[in-house]
Formats: sequence, structure tokens, C-alpha cells
Amino acid sequence: MKKSYTVFYITRNPGYGGNGYEVLSFEGTKKEFIEVISKIILTKYGCYKFRIVHDKEKSMYILGIKRRGRKKEFRVFIKDVPNK
Repeated sequence: MKKSYTVFYITRNPGYGGNGYEVLSFEGTKKEFIEVISKIILTKYGCYKFRIVHDKEKSMYILGIKRRGRKKEFRVFIKDVPNK
């Protein structure tokens, strides 16, 4: 079943305009979404691996792990896509 995934990057500094910003909006299956977000996290954010911390029905929490233990945090909101 297709779902709509909206990914937000969580920033730690309030000087960057709040709690975060949207990185990606994607409609598709969970497997397709994992493939796409893994490529983005590994290339754009310079992480060498990523981990799905929470995988719930309506949300997901993903960590991108960098060298020396630094982390990039991503929050994913999941919605159902109406059938056309």
C-alpha cells in the first residue's frame, strides 16, 4: 500500500530558524522510501550509516551516524494516500 512520507531534518541550533526543515516528500511503498532516504542521508549529510530508531504506524525516527559519534536526526511523518 502506498503511503506519503514527509521527512524533516532536526536542527539543534535555534539560529537556523526553528526546529528543523523539510528535506523530502515522497509517495510510495516503505521499501522504496528506505532506499531513497538512505541515499540522501549517506551522500548529502556525510553519514557512513543510518539507523531506524522508531518505526511506528504514523511516524518514524531515523539517525544518520557520522564519524566520532556525531549524529544527524530525521523525523518522518507517514500518512495514507487515497486510492485514485
